[in-house]
Amino acid sequence: MPAVNEPGATHPMAELVSGDGVAFVGNFSSPTHEVRFHWRDGVYRDVYRRDVLSYPPVFPDLRAISTDGTKVLTEHTGGAKSGGWVSVWAEVGPGAGVWAGGIGYQTYSLAVTPDFSAIAVGVPGGCFGFLNLSTYDYNFARAVDPFQDWSVRVTCMNADASIMAGFTGSPPVYHRWDNHVPSLFPSLVGRPIAMNNDASVIVTDERVWTPLNSSMSHRDYLTSRGARFAPGAVQITTVSSDLSAFAGLAPSPTGPGQQRFIIQFRTSGCDSIDFNNDGLLPDVHDIQEFLSVFGGQDCGTATCNDIDFNNDGMFPDVEDINAFIRVFAGGSCE
Repeated sequence: MPAVNEPGATHPMAELVSGDGVAFVGNFSSPTHEVRFHWRDGVYRDVYRRDVLSYPPVFPDLRAISTDGTKVLTEHTGGAKSGGWVSVWAEVGPGAGVWAGGIGYQTYSLAVTPDFSAIAVGVPGGCFGFLNLSTYDYNFARAVDPFQDWSVRVTCMNADASIMAGFTGSPPVYHRWDNHVPSLFPSLVGRPIAMNNDASVIVTDERVWTPLNSSMSHRDYLTSRGARFAPGAVQITTVSSDLSAFAGLAPSPTGPGQQRFIIQFRTSGCDSIDFNNDGLLPDVHDIQEFLSVFGGQDCGTATCNDIDFNNDGMFPDVEDINAFIRVFAGGSCE
């Protein structure tokens, strides 16, 4: 990312990345200002700025960026009794370049769909959906009925808000809501931060949950999708809402310490049938190699693709085998 064209500005820090991998939001500082920025196609745009030389106003936290990178959601936190509010900045469309108004609340949690059509705000006594936000028609409608003696904290949800995950109480008791009906989720480890559309993959701030592996490390999940890291622990800090882009911390390959990373994966369409990347296709050795790696063996050429052949984010999954054989025979991906 290029340096900010502002005298005395430090190098910008990206906090969130859009699902298409081309837009970022983050922050930078200069001797006179602190700035929240939106970066796309080499162009910086201020989405919030404050003067560091005067008494600072409430500075918003960046909470989400839409999959296409055109909208940014921030949360403004007030004092202990003053609550807070959410706002949306848009690059294009109605209200472009200005903040759309929010609604005051005492926040416990905040989750948003990829297109910002629904926002779940955790408030004392229950969770509510902030609907129709993309059209700036602010209807604050109840999405989950409040429960007695504890507060719902929804921290992520799928594209149409039909599946949500989060927790209640302290220490946290994890829950999942399907069509707003809660159920206990005892196998979930850590605060959920993103899920795919059918919730077959849920990324938390500690682990990754799938039906076949409820406690996969961040490193194992990313490497199984084809990422490569130096030895050591990998921490995912930010995930795009469609599980296509990830940011976090990983061991530096050039020396001690860690470095920040951003990785984007394909989320639709199948991979090449040249699974072992030897340049030969169609080649029966690709089928043999794919089944071998799928079964847990090492790649014979050390250059194999990941086993999520259909790029649905779910693996190991027999549908990847079915798709591989189908495409190998000349059929369609799906």
